[in-house]
Amino acid sequence: MKIVIAVGEVSGDQRAAEVIAVLQRQYPDATIRGMVGNRLRALGVDPVVDATRVGGVMGFSAVLKKIPELLRAFRVMKALIREWRPDILFLVDFPDFNMRLASFAKSEGIKVLYYIPPKVWAWRQKRVRAFRQSVDQIAAIFPFEPQFHKKRGYHHTTYVGHPFVEQLAQVHRDREGFCREHDISGDSTIVAVLPGSRRSEVQRHLEFQLDAVNDSRTGGRAVTAVIVVPSEELAQVARTKVGDASHTIVIVGRSLEVIANADVGILKSGTCTLEAAFFGLPFVCIYRTSPFTAFLARRILTIKEVSPVNIMRPGLVRELLQEACTGEAIARELVSILNSPSERDAMQRGFADVRQAFALGSQGPTTENESAAGRVAQLLVETAAPARMPHRALYMRLLSYLNPYRKTFLAALACMVFYGASDGVVPFLVKEVLDKVFNGDNARYLYFFPLALIGMSVVRAAADFGQQYLMSKVGHSVVRDVRRDMNDHFLRLGPDFFLRNSTGDMLTRITSDALQFRSLLTDSVASVLRDSIRIIALLGVAVWMDPGLACIAVVFLPFGFLPVYALGRRLRELGRRGQDGVGALTGRLQESILGSKVVKIFCADEFERARFE
Repeated sequence: MKIVIAVGEVSGDQRAAEVIAVLQRQYPDATIRGMVGNRLRALGVDPVVDATRVGGVMGFSAVLKKIPELLRAFRVMKALIREWRPDILFLVDFPDFNMRLASFAKSEGIKVLYYIPPKVWAWRQKRVRAFRQSVDQIAAIFPFEPQFHKKRGYHHTTYVGHPFVEQLAQVHRDREGFCREHDISGDSTIVAVLPGSRRSEVQRHLEFQLDAVNDSRTGGRAVTAVIVVPSEELAQVARTKVGDASHTIVIVGRSLEVIANADVGILKSGTCTLEAAFFGLPFVCIYRTSPFTAFLARRILTIKEVSPVNIMRPGLVRELLQEACTGEAIARELVSILNSPSERDAMQRGFADVRQAFALGSQGPTTENESAAGRVAQLLVETAAPARMPHRALYMRLLSYLNPYRKTFLAALACMVFYGASDGVVPFLVKEVLDKVFNGDNARYLYFFPLALIGMSVVRAAADFGQQYLMSKVGHSVVRDVRRDMNDHFLRLGPDFFLRNSTGDMLTRITSDALQFRSLLTDSVASVLRDSIRIIALLGVAVWMDPGLACIAVVFLPFGFLPVYALGRRLRELGRRGQDGVGALTGRLQESILGSKVVKIFCADEFERARFE
């Protein structure tokens, strides 16, 4: 398997390395090249582009400075995809660069899997349309993303779990050992201070965070600030800011350990706030950027709160952003949390809801394949597998089910042709009779006309009945064959398939979805054939009767098709969503029926009723 990979941020390099490590153990022959950082390079991935030179771009001015490097990297990656022809392009985070790379890969016929996709739920929601055009599969880290994408027409998003779950499960609280290691008094209030992962963030946020900690000390409380930065370079920046201040410690990395043992936190908005929610650490969320970047953000962001915790459960923690992010304001919130048990309890209840939403267990994944990295690796292999059948080939395969019933289908087709063509006879007959009666003064045609009209109606009714009856017969027979083949296919599948898919959803495929095939034959195909013939017949009669008037009508015909076309696209999307909904409903029903004893034991009737509703 040949894989091209593209990461930008340091965190993206780390997340990608976790996936590639799993993949290499399962598929040691896989060849991987692309835009990578230090962690991927350590795994033996061929570094065609150095991600450390082009990644980590944050803010408008920083992007401008990196444009030449980004353009060069993009040209190199395009050449790699075009010349090497990988089985799949694996993208991790780094949204704007990677979305353009995905578009190019699709134009070259290369499959694309996007891990940690652009946060379209926060801004630029229309980018979901680009997913449909450029991305074959998305591996999402927020549980609400699949539903968000589905509502906007993208149906290939899988929630794989948040990648820090495994790390969190391995960290254990040891407050006494932590204090002993860092020479912290046991009765001191430990404040976890996380200013960010970039130099500009550390320089900007740390000033306000340290002011808040100092203000908290003035109340006579013993407070120790533990500042966590991701690298030694940023640690030096932090130490310079701290100076000779006592009761302040700078630690490189180990943010989870600090969060697990702290009493309260001052955290820059980001993944660290989710980590705090997992460990039940009350915190104040802060963020401050340049005035110009903030000006742009206010106009493009569609969310009112920026912390992932508040996005999952609005209003749970206090956010101090931009002008509101001051040392005095942070200190006030810090003291309020420390002095108010009810406020801490409310936060803890909210954190429990967030953990439940992410399905975070206390033990973490029990096998490699159950980890977020393992699930992404599996998706990568599945997406890189041979392409699904093209639409044309799929339609031809579906039509092959008509072969055993072709004589019945042809008879139905003949009835359709006659029924459609007879529409042109009626106006022709009316014209001839009226011309003969009024222009030719021949009254006997008045006696002929009702008989001819009744006879034509009887014949048309017979043809209509024949085509509906025969097409329904063919449709029911085909549905029976499709269900039989689907059942045979299910019986051949291995246990892994049934572990990954809902039983209720599979039942819907073989019951409700199979009926859509009959609808395709008896309604859609029949309508297209019958109505096409009717249009041709009526158009022919119109041109024969009055060519000028017929041409005027034809000119305005497209204006009638446009709203029908637009509505048809919308209805197709609603139809897909409807079928997904039926599958989910059947799955819920199957769970509640099979687990009826559990429902009764826990008195969960109302819960199941609300879930079904």
